[in-house]
Amino acid sequence: GTVAQGTGGPILGSPLPSHLRDRTLRPGMTDASTPTLVVRGGTVVDGTGAAPRVADVAISGRKILAVGENLPMQGAREIDARGMLVTPGWVDPHTHYDAQMLWDPHFTPSTNNGVSTLVIGNCGVGIAPCQERMRDFLIDVCDAVENIPSAALKEKVKWDWETFPEYLAVLEKIPLACDVGVLVGHTAVRTWVMGSRANLPDRPGSTVKVTQQEIDRISKVVEEAVAAGALGFSASRVGLHRDTKGVLTPGSLATPDEMLAVGAGIVRGGGGVFELASDWTLYDDVEQKDWKQVGAHQRRDWKWIGKVATMNPQKLLFTTGMGTGMTKASANDHRGFLGQVDKIVADGGSIMATPMMRLGFLNFSLASGTHPFQASRTYRRLARKANMPMDEIVKGMADPSTRAAIIAEASEVKPGHPAMPLFNVVLDAPSFLWPWSADTEPKQRDSIGARAKREGRHILELCYDVLSRPDLPHGGVLWKALYNYGSGDLEPLREMLEHSQVVPGFADGGAHMAVQCEATTPTTMLTHWVRDRTRGPKLPIEMVVRKQTADSAAMMGLFDRGELREGLKADINIIDFDKLRVLPPQYRNDLPLGAGRWYQEVEGYRMCIVSGEVTYEDGKPTGALPGTLVKNPRGVGLQGSLKGSVPPADENQVVEEVDLSEHAMKLASQQGVGMSGAQRALRGSQETPKSRL
Repeated sequence: GTVAQGTGGPILGSPLPSHLRDRTLRPGMTDASTPTLVVRGGTVVDGTGAAPRVADVAISGRKILAVGENLPMQGAREIDARGMLVTPGWVDPHTHYDAQMLWDPHFTPSTNNGVSTLVIGNCGVGIAPCQERMRDFLIDVCDAVENIPSAALKEKVKWDWETFPEYLAVLEKIPLACDVGVLVGHTAVRTWVMGSRANLPDRPGSTVKVTQQEIDRISKVVEEAVAAGALGFSASRVGLHRDTKGVLTPGSLATPDEMLAVGAGIVRGGGGVFELASDWTLYDDVEQKDWKQVGAHQRRDWKWIGKVATMNPQKLLFTTGMGTGMTKASANDHRGFLGQVDKIVADGGSIMATPMMRLGFLNFSLASGTHPFQASRTYRRLARKANMPMDEIVKGMADPSTRAAIIAEASEVKPGHPAMPLFNVVLDAPSFLWPWSADTEPKQRDSIGARAKREGRHILELCYDVLSRPDLPHGGVLWKALYNYGSGDLEPLREMLEHSQVVPGFADGGAHMAVQCEATTPTTMLTHWVRDRTRGPKLPIEMVVRKQTADSAAMMGLFDRGELREGLKADINIIDFDKLRVLPPQYRNDLPLGAGRWYQEVEGYRMCIVSGEVTYEDGKPTGALPGTLVKNPRGVGLQGSLKGSVPPADENQVVEEVDLSEHAMKLASQQGVGMSGAQRALRGSQETPKSRL
């Protein structure tokens, strides 16, 4: 296969300060022995930003022994990679496999997408530290925010830990298909320190404050987590990140003093990253935003972010997600955002931005139960027939009288109907709703809304025809843009990725499984941005590879991987670039207890190698599990026992419950951008797995 170089302009300089770019080999980093494996004659894109070249890669044990043309050595195994692309394994800094890794050592579908290192614990969500009495609370947050089913969590999470160091000790014992690093999340830290009070300061109109003593304890818990091996800390300031009662996740309205104390804790622990997910509008939990207050809130947040990022740039790197909205007016918001990043860098700070590198989207299908025809009595009767498989439902929908009845009944839905939230999610803004296709950058003229207008047909008719496609056993899939598409193309994302302080992020593997599968993002980076894009400039393959290998690894403080270079970790992808493609999404009921999720396969990965062992061959797992927990190499080490020095909250005081369900749930189900709100609207429409199969 040929490797087409992109045309997106020159490769930009390294996004990291010089002290973070130092990859000088240290004692013990090489294995001076004969190779166990040699990859011969591939087109090597080595992760440094250098142009592709034909070379061999020799591996000895877990590390790279040599890279060069016609290496004069014989491996115990020789792999012919002529015509193939050879890259470092992908480093994914933003996933949510915190629970899934306890039953799925392959982190599917990330590892079959070439990911060799991933990071869990993002967006402030995690399952450690956690005292026994607060387990259900953390499970509830994971369920509500990340759509990890609580029943699956309760079935599979054995809670062999309380403190964060104890949690790491458990993870160290699990054989894995790739390496995993962990961030300690704000929700868990707040819950450990404050117990039942954890989210009281984040409730509407709350007068509860986090005390200085609690802030000090939060800082100490973060310090000890980083010292023990956490790669850093994560937080959320997103209005749609709420528990199942509709309350904002703990820390959503945290004060600058609390955030600065967290940063200080990271530094004392040895150094790491401070990851933030924010919608940049959450000044308070109010229904109607005052945009003057939003502006003031943004200025306050950038002020404390600047202080954290410049606190100790040698030890602390701030990372934040970013994106654009769904209106033309918001399509270029990223420019002001990146201007703030540039200012912090000019002031000597250490900061990176991590956007999702494709449009954010939702999936709808008959199998997932998330579609407007759930409102039809005729459809529900059809779907309830005993043991009717999905292909039989699709066949039944082909009957003209059934089709007419289902569409007519669905079109009668009015405000106040139980299905109305689902209708809003699926059918609002139909110019951003498409039948799924491999085109990552669809044109609005091909949308359901544009076609309905052009053909003089009702939107529901077109949706019906897509969802009940007779040539597909489970029908078709509808695909709706949720953010990053206000311009109607991905030009703003290209501008972001070309910025020196940006690496790809928010693939969100393991999260939002009822509505999407974004874990194929590393593959899409190659198929769309390097090879297939037609609606704007492509990007150079050497830049794209570097961004999601060496730069992503360095951002997380991991300098032993991310490049194909002597002495570094032998994480390698061998890719048939011409045949690389992302397959259509499927809805599977393969989670514990038969819970469902969206899933996507890919084709074109000839081999995935982790720590010198082949973990996937032609897309199939080999059974090798060489992956392990990656501890923060900068952590100073925990002093004392794994229990740490900060005991959990004293729960002798009874916390008065505040009845705010109506207000909070109204906010939680608001339509608009944000996965959690969409999940809530869709969840009520989903039937049990048995009734769908």
